[in-house]
Amino acid sequence: MPATVRISDAGRRLLAQLARDADTSMTVVLDAALESYRRERFLAQAAAAYESVASDPAAACDYRREISDLEGTSADGRRSAAGVDGVVAGERGMLEVRS
Repeated sequence: MPATVRISDAGRRLLAQLARDADTSMTVVLDAALESYRRERFLAQAAAAYESVASDPAAACDYRREISDLEGTSADGRRSAAGVDGVVAGERGMLEVRS
């Protein structure tokens, strides 16, 4: 549903310039900017929550214990990716596909 939103003249000029540069509409640029801002806020809130837990030794211990308890709890009956031919554990535990 279209809506009217007031923005400053400078904001409108910037929005128009970004749209021109991307060869798209101002609506598409604004939607992308809003989604980016939403994600940024989500990650900032997650980081703040993690910092809160990390700064409390008892909470940090509980968190690590809970994560440890969850490891290997998949009940889907499938082998882990590390058990698949050509997939190996790489640097920092990340999985890598090798041919």
